[in-house]
Amino acid sequence: MPTPYPPEAEGARLTRIGLTDQVHKILRRHVLDGKYPGGSTLNTVELSTDLGVSRTPVRQALQIMEQQGLLEVDTRGQYVVHQPTTAEIVEVFLVRVTLEWLALRMLVQRADDGAIRTLTRLLAEQESAMLDGDAAKFLELDGQLHVQIARSAGLQHTVQFLTELRDLIVLLGGKAVTQPGRREAVLAEHHKILRAVAARDPEQAVSALSEHLLNTARSISMDILEPLQVLVDLSRHGKGDIGADAAAGPT
Repeated sequence: MPTPYPPEAEGARLTRIGLTDQVHKILRRHVLDGKYPGGSTLNTVELSTDLGVSRTPVRQALQIMEQQGLLEVDTRGQYVVHQPTTAEIVEVFLVRVTLEWLALRMLVQRADDGAIRTLTRLLAEQESAMLDGDAAKFLELDGQLHVQIARSAGLQHTVQFLTELRDLIVLLGGKAVTQPGRREAVLAEHHKILRAVAARDPEQAVSALSEHLLNTARSISMDILEPLQVLVDLSRHGKGDIGADAAAGPT
């Protein structure tokens, strides 16, 4: 008989929903940190045995991950870890650039000391995760930092959009930070963005963000770099700068 997976709080009584949530967190982390790489088949029976739980919370957790885009169901009805196509990666990065330019420009306009302290804290936690060798936490904090920029700018719909994309962004980012020196570079790029925000310099902030996203794209695949570079170049030449137009508001 399997041993129930221990609750996070000692003495807490596990409900089916609570157990599903715990299983989901474990499996999601294993996918995002690469323990289950793209194309891997996740077997409900094996997972329930490994985790010491019944199959029901495992099935429910897998269904949630399918809805989040981390898993897909193959022709045999089995759950497989999603492998993003080049076209999908390009789309994600183009959406990120568009939304994050807007958020960053508006943050520079609206940022108070509290917003900058929050971003500084997240960046410090990310640096600690790097020093601890915790790749999964490093990537999780990376996603939180980018979402927090939109939240601090007061763009709640943008927060929602970026949050929905976050797992896929983390899944893609995991490939980038496996390269030697990339984690250190990510931190340096984040510091550069934050310094521009603190200086209330929107042009420098957007330029630093563009550089960061281009470097991340380059680390993942050269195939996605060209369309992203085109969009960045349009912004740098003062054309099609969606962030600037939106931040200025209607005329």
